[in-house]
Amino acid sequence: MPQGQRPTPILHIITRLANGGAAENTIYSVNGLDRSRWAVDVAIGGEPGADETDQVEKLAIAGDVTVHRIPSLVRNPGPGEVRALSNLRRLIRTGGYRIVHTHGAKAGILGRMAARKEGVPVLINGIHGHSFSPQMNPLARVVYRSIEKRVARYTTHFVSVGDDLRQQYLTAGVGTPERFSVIHSGMELDRFIAAGGMGEARRAEIRAELGVPAEAVVYANISRMEPRKGHRYFLEAAAQVVGTPTGPQAGSASATEVSDGRDPWFVIVGDGPEESALRRQAQELGIGHRVVFTGYRGDVENMFAMSDVVVLTSLWEGLPRVLVQAAATGRPAISFACDGAGEVIENDENGWVVPMRDVAAVANRMGQLRCEPELRRHMGEAGRAKVNTSWTVEAMVEQIDQLYQRLLGR
Repeated sequence: MPQGQRPTPILHIITRLANGGAAENTIYSVNGLDRSRWAVDVAIGGEPGADETDQVEKLAIAGDVTVHRIPSLVRNPGPGEVRALSNLRRLIRTGGYRIVHTHGAKAGILGRMAARKEGVPVLINGIHGHSFSPQMNPLARVVYRSIEKRVARYTTHFVSVGDDLRQQYLTAGVGTPERFSVIHSGMELDRFIAAGGMGEARRAEIRAELGVPAEAVVYANISRMEPRKGHRYFLEAAAQVVGTPTGPQAGSASATEVSDGRDPWFVIVGDGPEESALRRQAQELGIGHRVVFTGYRGDVENMFAMSDVVVLTSLWEGLPRVLVQAAATGRPAISFACDGAGEVIENDENGWVVPMRDVAAVANRMGQLRCEPELRRHMGEAGRAKVNTSWTVEAMVEQIDQLYQRLLGR
């Protein structure tokens, strides 16, 4: 930047900073941008309910980032939209921002509408997940797709965390190819790679803290407990692995009849509004004594490292960060065929992608990995080999910085 020129003001908008990839992606971005070039503000919405935890402290927003609270900007549709739009317009008008970068469906729609009304020259929408996924309520899906197509007309650029997601938006008529960039969510991969080298003594110590036997085969589901993450399917598959009857396909030979002598245990890492219902489900399935709920963990890399297999049963994603983290830690993964899963998992190499909601397929693959420790080791090594620097925080921030400069120059 030429000497004496002031940093360009930019605003990131997101409805909430709950545990998850969109929040971490946003925080890493605003923290990492060059302060000699960019003056960064963040607008955060309000989210009702005592289960919502303030992530400003947990995710450590940099002290020189100004945080603006917009209580009327909430994730779900409601009566506060007009007020949220008005508050965003007032903030944008006062801040004189040259770039507004939105994250997520609701913040993306209202944020871009407000920015356009206030004449912001560059409007960027970060796509972290599918706002009109086939797994959604059909009416909601139609409404969101229609609104996304309309707002896309005046969106300068889209940043998608994965290529699957980019292609689905283009197929739906949202945006045009030249206005899309794929920038992978940045992660502190060194933490996960280092944890993957953890010795057996340390693994046993962490398991003991959780009440898990050192010799167990541990399956971990590491995601926020909300409906779209599909934890109930994970528990249904767990019951089949244990051998508890849960339906016509329970107790299939491939999932339950063969074992290396190590009992299966199941760990759910994360917090969220579904916890009570999931605890109740585990008890009803007869596996409550084998399921551990850890709550929010700041040392999530240790949760990967102490496990043997990572299982993701999400109904929709952007690009599942948890699968990248599993690969970096050297753990095989099993996932529903949600958005982006196939960009990380190569079938029969570092895990499997199975049909959506196919609990029996998940249970059978879990059972196979329970029986074959050598296969677990081989798949873990294959996963680690797939991870490269394109997934780092530094690479993400550098690409975003270059995109900002290019769009302002244009």
